Amino acid sequence: MKWLKQSPSPLRPPSGQGVAHRRCKSADLPVPQQCQSLPHDHPHTSAQPGVSARTRRSGARRGTMLLEVMLALALFIGAGAAVLSIVGQSVGSLKATRERQHAVDLARSAMAELEAG
Repeated sequence: MKWLKQSPSPLRPPSGQGVAHRRCKSADLPVPQQCQSLPHDHPHTSAQPGVSARTRRSGARRGTMLLEVMLALALFIGAGAAVLSIVGQSVGSLKATRERQHAVDLARSAMAELEAG
């Protein structure tokens, strides 16, 4: 534990009682022996034997993240479907407008021929 001896820090606990307990909250250190025998409501224990509280929390975080990604994906797909629907309607409207314009042009041409005689 060389890092404890380097320099005093306000974030590190003083030497003595409780040092190992405070260090066991770190993700890179194992749960100390004194924390393993604590009741199930202690943050380093789990109601399930063999499963640490850290594992439960990381699993819950992964589950939440998966739910968020799935929700974002569903929203993205819904928005994409709405945009494609609007584009499809616009293309249909454009075709109808072109056909009407062609009909108007034919009618004008026929009227011009009748007037010319």
